[in-house]
Amino acid sequence: MKRLSVAILLVLFCASFANARLADGPDHTILWNQFTAITMIDSLAVGIAPGAIIVCRYDDSLLSFVPVNLLLVEFDPVSFKKAGTILMIKTSDNMIAFFDLSALPELTYLGTVDPGIAFADFALYGENLYLSCWFDGVWKFTLDNFGDADFVDSSMTGILMTQLEVDGDTLYALDEYNGILRYDLAGQGFGEFIDYLWIPFEATSFLKTESLVIITTATSGVLLGDFGHAGSGIVDSIVGIDNPLRTLVTDTLFVFLNNRFLDVVNRNNPDQRLSAPILDCRIDGDLFMFQGKPCLLLPRTEGGLLQYDVSDPNYPTPGLYRSGPINDLLLYQGKLFTGGVSNPIDVFSFDTSATPDFGYTMYNGLREVSAIDRNGDSLVILYSGLSKVAFITGSCDPDSFYIEGSIFINDTTITDIQYLNCKIDTVHPMLAVGETIIRAFAVTDSSGIYLADTWKFVGRISSVLVQDTLLFVSTEKDQLWICLISDSLDISLLSIIDFASRPQAMMIVDGRLVAFARNDMFVFDYSDPESPIRDTVITLPVPVLGAIRRDNKLYTVGPLGVGIYDLDGVIPELVECGGRPGSILDVEGNVLATTNGGAIHIYRLSEDAQPTPPPEPLPYSFVLSQNYPNPFNSGTSIDYSLPTPSRVSIVVYNILGQRVITLVDEEKPAGDYTAHWDGSNRSGDHVASGVYFYRLEAADFINSKKMILLK
Repeated sequence: MKRLSVAILLVLFCASFANARLADGPDHTILWNQFTAITMIDSLAVGIAPGAIIVCRYDDSLLSFVPVNLLLVEFDPVSFKKAGTILMIKTSDNMIAFFDLSALPELTYLGTVDPGIAFADFALYGENLYLSCWFDGVWKFTLDNFGDADFVDSSMTGILMTQLEVDGDTLYALDEYNGILRYDLAGQGFGEFIDYLWIPFEATSFLKTESLVIITTATSGVLLGDFGHAGSGIVDSIVGIDNPLRTLVTDTLFVFLNNRFLDVVNRNNPDQRLSAPILDCRIDGDLFMFQGKPCLLLPRTEGGLLQYDVSDPNYPTPGLYRSGPINDLLLYQGKLFTGGVSNPIDVFSFDTSATPDFGYTMYNGLREVSAIDRNGDSLVILYSGLSKVAFITGSCDPDSFYIEGSIFINDTTITDIQYLNCKIDTVHPMLAVGETIIRAFAVTDSSGIYLADTWKFVGRISSVLVQDTLLFVSTEKDQLWICLISDSLDISLLSIIDFASRPQAMMIVDGRLVAFARNDMFVFDYSDPESPIRDTVITLPVPVLGAIRRDNKLYTVGPLGVGIYDLDGVIPELVECGGRPGSILDVEGNVLATTNGGAIHIYRLSEDAQPTPPPEPLPYSFVLSQNYPNPFNSGTSIDYSLPTPSRVSIVVYNILGQRVITLVDEEKPAGDYTAHWDGSNRSGDHVASGVYFYRLEAADFINSKKMILLK
């Protein structure tokens, strides 16, 4: 069963974050989604992605690129250029970040400048930064240690200034309405104007080679120019190239790309050409030599890289496999299970520093994973493309996992599943959550599975929670529905809570319902689910999209990162916050994993932020617990503890204070006990629905609690 998978290429390490705290960022990140652009620097591929810069090296044994470094950044890269050993990245908010490439694959951050003006393109010459600002011409700035930019001068020559390139001491600037202007940068001021290459058509971009300038136009395809030529400077053209958006060259070939096709033209004989469709790729790629042949490396729109042999471009191969986005993740027994839109289940393990190591792939052909849940060592997987839920046993052993069974769900809107460990009557419910419906399946002890009922709601469902026999459903109508689940797995509506904004996550904490909406945490007393009472509203420092409780800690994730809270006090106390945005999270031991769909961020928790087991009941104390389940309809259990041998009495009363039945009346030694009530009175008749009380008397200890019987 164990096999080598190219998914191992996705394990990307970031040594600079190895000892970072949560506020600074994750310890490690697994990049799951797409590259924005890629360029070749020597034998390495350097790419940008949302919030990251990635360095890849070609692996001859795997015949594909392997990520060898990933640097998380606090901005979204838009485009990049290389000037000597300096990498310049334009950000989405019109700033430029600088990185040192001299120690590749390591990247060293140098600084970021904000020129205070929107710009189309940029070029670096020594300490001088040039920006093309469309109708505002070309502006020159002087850099102060890559941390600040001082305006020096500007050139208003030209009409619409866009692309800039530096070659030696010469700046080439494209005026889309006139041509390409040249400036000598060796002097003072802006730079001395030399001449220009006039273009008779509206130009969109150019590429300078040693002997030619290759010009793409808006209407006339490709022109070839020469600054040393008399007249317009246009010396030739290449016809039949449809709307080229990007140009790459080798010694013998021109490669032209648009959003649909790539064209390969022989430089010595333009009549010799090849054309091939581009398969769901971005065009911001680069050429590299592979086994003596020029190959084109392009970012795939769904993730990873695609590699084209330009001598036979119709049969591309994966350059780095990774599709996206990620849909769900699960931490269990020191392993991370992941799955996504075009991905199978990949399994990673962790060492003591929370470094993720790829382990194995579970059924590479089974993709389109929408949700992952578990039942013990078995995974419960929703494969939306197959409209099936599969039960995979032995998931933690790469040599022993197998599909134990599956069920067909005839509903393409199902996006989530929840397997409930609690029993309702004699079955375990499994919920398949769709847009406005929940399909309830009954899983028997003998592994039999059948559809029990379909529950419908008003508004798109955003989150689902089951506690005992109660179902909590939040919808995009900014409502929270509370329903009772019967033994036959049908439901009855008990109440609806209205919110000012949609609850994104829910949980039960110390017998209270907790719902998260934006920055607010709402706490409800639902002991009477037909009339829930809002206890309090707590404003959290970070908004919440996903939340999970582990022992005495609350973990949240949202658009501003992760929040970790201590639940030992009256209100949650913030322990740490920070990190990367996300919407899904899980925690096990000292590892916290979150995802925003495009990457998985992995944090090593400090001791203060780790979950700790709840304190044991105090020795030598009496304890009366809340009955379970509550509310109930067929039977309930009452746990109690005795520190010393005692005469014990447990009596059930109705709301009028009348005794219904005595459950316990006897001497008992010290220990933990459970009493059961099936809802009948002293005569053996079943009592009516309503609120009841149970009272414990033992030695000098007296306590009572409320419970609800619903039929």
